[in-house]
Amino acid sequence: DDDGEDDEDDEDDDDEDTSKDEEHIVVQASQTPLPTPKDMPTPKPTPVPTPTSSKKQTYIAKAKAIEVATIPLNEGNMSQSELNQTSYDIFMKWDDLLNEVYQYLKQTMPSGEFSKLNQDEIQWIKQKEAAIQKEREAWGSGSGGPYASNCVGISYTKERCYYLISLVN
Repeated sequence: DDDGEDDEDDEDDDDEDTSKDEEHIVVQASQTPLPTPKDMPTPKPTPVPTPTSSKKQTYIAKAKAIEVATIPLNEGNMSQSELNQTSYDIFMKWDDLLNEVYQYLKQTMPSGEFSKLNQDEIQWIKQKEAAIQKEREAWGSGSGGPYASNCVGISYTKERCYYLISLVN
């Protein structure tokens, strides 16, 4: 019987030893000094982007966001009316971005370069409008006509946006 009691006492001793060890660990952890700024490694400086490169990245991010908004058009789960409206909304987003980038270039490009870009832009608008009109005529009064012509506008305008963004320094 004494062996059984000793075992209980041994168990109690083990519990006490464990709690003492845990206390000791906690005390040690709390006594460990926290690193001070002088002990910490010096971070390497992050290069600061120039305003134009930052602007270019902003325009690229906006374009990528519009591309993401285009995904539902390809999923095949919209009514024709929803396709027509959504494609129009996306076309207008590309058009807004194009105008934003164009205005930025107007303010930042040398006047001679911008004059050439302006002439090129006028020709591009004529080509885009002609392609949209051709698509409208091909559909006649069909319910898919607005969607089809908006998709042509999206294609032309998206491509032109990326071209103009490439001109941002």
